[in-house]
Amino acid sequence: MEACQSERLVIGGKGVDEDDTATSDLILSGSKHKNSLPEIEVKILGKTILLNVYCENRRTILATLVEEVEKHDMKVLNCSMIPFESFALNVTIVAQMEKDFNQNAKDLVESLRSVLVVASPGC
Repeated sequence: MEACQSERLVIGGKGVDEDDTATSDLILSGSKHKNSLPEIEVKILGKTILLNVYCENRRTILATLVEEVEKHDMKVLNCSMIPFESFALNVTIVAQMEKDFNQNAKDLVESLRSVLVVASPGC
């Protein structure tokens, strides 16, 4: 079985760092941020990437995230969005790395977080 690379960025919230041989999580907290959103988790297995994003409910968040993923030499295979009450969204994106993809999971998480912060200035 192939090892899975995983990165998780939690801003202002608490996360649990679990180490095992298949998955390692990186948790970064920023005290300058007032709330715990966005939360971003990236899992990489082979050429497939699973993105899990928990963020503020904004009208164009899904389109913004898909556009950003595609800018990083990935092809979106599937995506879904589930509202959590009226203020938050859980977005899941499955993407395939294209041949020019050369980022690690941490850089991808930081890039996605930057886009979400711009889209949601309250974060």
